[in-house]
Amino acid sequence: MWFDRFKAFLDEFLKTCPPTHLENYATQNWENVSASFLKCLYIDRRYDSGCVTVALDQQRIIGLSACYHFRNNTYYLGSRSCVISGYEKLHLISSLLIPLQQNSLPPTADFGLISFNENEYSRRVLNLFKTRERWTAAKAKRLYGLKYWPFHFISDRTFLINACQQYVAYCDFHSIGSEHAFIRQIS
Repeated sequence: MWFDRFKAFLDEFLKTCPPTHLENYATQNWENVSASFLKCLYIDRRYDSGCVTVALDQQRIIGLSACYHFRNNTYYLGSRSCVISGYEKLHLISSLLIPLQQNSLPPTADFGLISFNENEYSRRVLNLFKTRERWTAAKAKRLYGLKYWPFHFISDRTFLINACQQYVAYCDFHSIGSEHAFIRQIS
């Protein structure tokens, strides 16, 4: 049942998906596309150590995002996040899907990690995260009753995340308060 719902959602998302993201959401021959959400979910079982969060309108999926154990006590949040056209302005990823992930992690989780590629689409999303931090925390609490841990952006360097150089941001679940502690966990 969920496979068909995910596939229908992804087929709709692919109609307006940025060209740089087509491989991540492939539904045709997905079993052989290493970056495909469906392959990561069903064959690689990447998200078994975390969760897949979805936003629904009635019973229709309108947004999805996933998280998984990355390394040490760090979890990768916002994996394969996407929202279908017409729902972007609701900011479902930052105010619902990622806070759901943050609130579902085990108490042993020290850090949450999000990353952004160096393409234009990712830079736009990165800037939205940076500028809407306070607003996102308030909206997550007010609309969904969720605690939101803000992200700290490391802007002076990129990191190799899943075979790709990316900018990263992290949230600190236990107020460890050290960028160096986070970098040690992901290095």
